[in-house]
Amino acid sequence: MAKLATPVAKIAFEKLATDTEKNLTKVFSGTH
Repeated sequence: MAKLATPVAKIAFEKLATDTEKNLTKVFSGTH
């Protein structure tokens, strides 16, 4: 179970980071 959980958590974390980055880019683009 732990062997499976690690890659899944990594993928979820990467997706979260990508979404956050897109949102930040959107916010900064909107302000300028």
